[in-house]
Amino acid sequence: MTNRKVLLIGWDAADWEHITPMPEEGLMPTLDSFIDRGVMGNLATPDALEFRGDR
Repeated sequence: MTNRKVLLIGWDAADWEHITPMPEEGLMPTLDSFIDRGVMGNLATPDALEFRGDR
């Protein structure tokens, strides 16, 4: 079994609809390289009302 490195990038309020064209146009070559060699996707966000802090 080989050791594998994992890089998780969290981009708050990012939307793939706006991000995806940038690497395709050559504006973000490093991100394009990460995507080409790995996986990309959306993470589910819990309802913001659950975290109001007014308990």
